[in-house]
Amino acid sequence: MKYFENLPKKSFVSTIGTFEISDFFTYIDSDTITLPSDTINIDSKTTLLEAAYTIYQDANSFWTFMLANKKINPFDLLQANTTIFKQNNEQKINFLLYLDQAGNSGIAYPQGSVIMPYTENSGYSAEWSSVGNFDLNGPLAVIESTSFYDGNMVIKGQKGSTGDFVTPDGPTGDRLCVIYPSATGYQIQKSVYTGIKKKYLSKVIELKKPEDGKSIFKDKFSSFVTVDEKQPISVPVEPTQTKEISVIETIENKSKNILAYPASELGTLQASFITVKYN
Repeated sequence: MKYFENLPKKSFVSTIGTFEISDFFTYIDSDTITLPSDTINIDSKTTLLEAAYTIYQDANSFWTFMLANKKINPFDLLQANTTIFKQNNEQKINFLLYLDQAGNSGIAYPQGSVIMPYTENSGYSAEWSSVGNFDLNGPLAVIESTSFYDGNMVIKGQKGSTGDFVTPDGPTGDRLCVIYPSATGYQIQKSVYTGIKKKYLSKVIELKKPEDGKSIFKDKFSSFVTVDEKQPISVPVEPTQTKEISVIETIENKSKNILAYPASELGTLQASFITVKYN
């Protein structure tokens, strides 16, 4: 890439030949850059390479976006495109599971567990129940993520049948079987019951509290809850009312703007490399 072409080179001698490699002791200190920057609207539907080609007519100049936004990982820079996110997640379901039908004993299973409709045993155990209360040829779904903080689980698209065996917003109490990974291998929970079910896109992952200016985030990928106290939150609700924000609302509300240096400043940036010299 041209980013590395602009760096000083060193000779690297090996048993298969001599190579010219970039000097990784050369860098740009982002805190010392005082160049003006523009705001561009871009999300994950467009790659940084495409954006760099559009703005700079050079796909290799995508590194300037990282510098302008003070980011290291290019995959963390752009927010998710709302339309693509909906398409990729509209079939997912968020739900709770209980060991009893009354919903008193909640239980959560780790990511990668497989759920299936419960099937009543019949015949000898050696013929059937040794594999559990499920149909080997029947439908199944994989648990994609689990929050052990509140017991919420998300399943991917359900396969193996003409219709879904876990439906959102329907009656609770669906009887399921779970195969889950453990320290000693996979184990079988022969009977559990569904609790509250809803589309994953409708899952609440953020609570806004206008009365004290805090946001509580329930991360869908972990069991942690974080609190943001940076600034008061302006929402059109009563001062003591907590506002619930769903997954899709969070995606829609994320700013799709990033910073970018003007094309006329690329030469100045390339001249701003600093090389550390060791004796």
